[in-house]
Parts: sequence; C-alpha cells; structure tokens
Amino acid sequence: VGTRVEATHKVMEQIEERFRKVVPAEWIANGFMWRDGVSSQSSFGGMEGKSGSSVGTFMASLCPRNERSMTVPQINEKLRPALADIPGITRLSLSGGGINAKIIGASKPMTLNIYGYDLTDTSAFAERIKRLMEKEMTGFRDVTISLDMARPEFHVVIDRAKAGAMGIPVQTVADTVNLAFGQNKSAVYREAGDEYDIVVRLRDEDRRAEPDLANLFVRTANGEPMRLSNVAHFEKKPGPLQIDREDQQRLVKVEANITGNDLGKATRALSKRLAEIPVPAGISTAFGGSVKEQKESFMSLVGALLLGVMLTYMVMASQFESLTVPLIILFSLPFGFVGAIWVFALTGFSLNITTFIGLIMMVGLVVKQAIVYLDYALQLIDNDGWDVKEALKEAGRVRLRPILMTVSAMIFGFVPMAISTKQGSEFWQPLALTIIGGLLVSTVITLVLIPAAYYLIYRNKRNPETADTP
Repeated sequence: VGTRVEATHKVMEQIEERFRKVVPAEWIANGFMWRDGVSSQSSFGGMEGKSGSSVGTFMASLCPRNERSMTVPQINEKLRPALADIPGITRLSLSGGGINAKIIGASKPMTLNIYGYDLTDTSAFAERIKRLMEKEMTGFRDVTISLDMARPEFHVVIDRAKAGAMGIPVQTVADTVNLAFGQNKSAVYREAGDEYDIVVRLRDEDRRAEPDLANLFVRTANGEPMRLSNVAHFEKKPGPLQIDREDQQRLVKVEANITGNDLGKATRALSKRLAEIPVPAGISTAFGGSVKEQKESFMSLVGALLLGVMLTYMVMASQFESLTVPLIILFSLPFGFVGAIWVFALTGFSLNITTFIGLIMMVGLVVKQAIVYLDYALQLIDNDGWDVKEALKEAGRVRLRPILMTVSAMIFGFVPMAISTKQGSEFWQPLALTIIGGLLVSTVITLVLIPAAYYLIYRNKRNPETADTP
C-alpha cells in the first residue's frame, strides 16, 4: 500500500517478460493485456477485488485446449516459480477464469469465512489458517487473506480520568479530531440550481504528522483551551483498508486456488485440520464461495435424482399395471451407479456437478433395457400362456440383439465426447464417461440379474386363462 504506480508499472513489465518466456507465442490467441494501478471505480477488477496504485492485473487469452500441450493450471504451476523472485511482489494470485470472471472479481475455489468483531484476533487466526494451508497441507496455492492491515493509523487513546477531571467529554475530543483531520459539512452553496457542500477542516500542511495531532486544542468545562496531548496519547498502528461484512458480522476471508485435487477432497481435508485447531472466543468459521455453492448444488441435484427415480417408477407402474415389476426393473439402477464409480476409479474423476448430471441422465437410459426385456417376457406369459422360466429364456434370446444395438448406439454416441480434447472437454468428458460406465454394467445386470430376480418372485405365476385347463 502506498506504492507509486510507476513502481507497479516496472513490476508489470517484468511479469510480461517472464510470461513470454514460459508461454509460447503460438499459444496466445488474442494477445494479452495488463494494467498497473486499479481504480476502485473501474470495472476492470483487480486481484480479489483489490484496488489502488500498488495493484496490477495481467490477463492473457489462450488458444483452444487441443492446440496446446498444457492446461491452464499446468501453465500456472510453471509461472509461479518464474514470477516469485521478481522484486516488489508481495502477493501473487494466478487463476484460470475467463475475462468475465476477472472483470466481476470472482473469488477463488476455496474460501473460508472467518467471523469476528475484533479484527486483531480475527486477523491473527486467519494468518494461522493461511500458514496451515501453505506449510502443513498440499494442494493449496495462492493463499490470501481479504483483510489487509496495511493502512497506517494514529489511535487517540484518551486518559478518561484526566479528561473527566478537566470536564472534557470523550465526544468533544472525537468531534475536535474529526473536524481537524476529517471534514465537517458546515453549509451548502447553491448556484444556478446546483448545490455544493462546504466542508471545514485544517489545511493540508497542518494535518500531516503526529505533532499536528498532539497540538490540537480542546475546550474544558470552563471554556479554557487545552492541548490534546495533555489528556491523551497516540499510538501508531496498522489498520484495515476496508472492513467486509456479511449478515451484519465482520468478515475475513481466507481464499486459495486448488491444484492436484478436487474441491470436495480439499474441503474435507481442511475441515479435518480445522477441527484440531482451537477457535478463539468470539470467532466462528464457515466455508463460502465455491464450496458453499457446491453443497447447495448437490442438494438440488440429489432432489432431482430422487424425483427422476420416482417419476420413472410411476410411469412404469402405470405401463405394467404393477407395483412390483417396476421395482425389479429399478434393481438395475444401483449397478449403473457402480459402473460410474468404477469409471471414477479408473480415470481419476470425482463426483462433481458434471458427473452428477450424468448420473441423472443415466437413470432413464439404464431402465430402458430392462423394460425392453421384461415387456416381451410379460407378453409371452400373459398373452400366450408361456411358463415364466421359458418366457424369460425366449425374451432373452429375442431381445438380446435390440438391447445390444440400443446400448451400442448410445455408447458410441458418447464416445466422441469421452475422447475429445477440444475446448470444453473438461466438462463433457466426465459426463460422457459416467454414462458409458453406467450403461456397460447395467446392461450386464439387465441380461442376468433382472430375469433371475423376476423368476424368484414370479416363478409360481400361471396364466389365468390356462390355470383351469386339465
């Protein structure tokens, strides 16, 4: 804080030079831009929303993923050591968000909110959490604290005993200091329909240093002037540039990027370590940002999954005019989830919003095969009087080819998405592989366990039309 914009400009020039060495020119699609000094009124967001002459922002537009050999997180990992030794950089933050995310000042994936009124205690606890994430845990990068205690302040500490003896109220001291070093609206000047506030305060040369504060005069109860230094002393302390609040509580955020891990695992690991740290009185913590949004999204997706299963059951119950047959068909659904889990284990993907959407899509696709199988078997049993066991065998023989053709068509339809390396493949690959894994396993279950389950339940079933035949 307080760094001149010229010094920030020189640092940004060095960042550009290092960036050119790490990132090949052919990977840069539409060039790059950087800015030294960010205004609080500008829509061009600084680092974590910070502004001032000491803040610089560098952004680059890269070519599509399939035209370069490294992802954005991998490029960031190479940039960190290259930029770390530049003189003058006190805080460095790298992210892979688009330009829109930078303009609105989007936060990092991992956000821990710390609530507390005393900023000194809250700041100390936030620093402890930051050291924990940087030194004792892996997978966290660019750990920052939103509270910036870099603003020098003079605190006027009033000797209440002396002030009371002199008949000087604390409010009088506060008003005097505010009038001299702040400003006080004393009148309004009006001209041609416009209004201008007239404020009163000391001249710039009279309010620059601690002696100017000590030489202020306050009036005692009998009207006599007295130097402020006689009833108060002054402490120079760092103060916050700004105080954030949420739900009428003071808030300090500890934010970090995540590498080599997914957000869910990182959250669980940090929660486990936080449980081992004693929290000072008056301070509480809660996860925010992407962690909070992910939890809320998962709750909505769980509700959508349950609703999809319920609607699927209701449709099948009306189609088969039975409450048991749909349950047998839904028996293949858990094995579809098992197939998706196997895919997670083989590919390294995790259960996130994208793969959860794949699970919801898989519900309708998985039960389709069992419906095709049992629908034909029930026709043989109910309409043609077949024995249950023989009907299931015949349905397996007749329906095997349509089932395999249908599953193959769906799987091959998702293969291009699963093997794609183009822009956006980070989203489509997990979704496609989740559905493919679920279809493969559930198809085997449909052809083996579904007829076995139906036979165990309905093995004594006989056609009503042939039940009385001698």
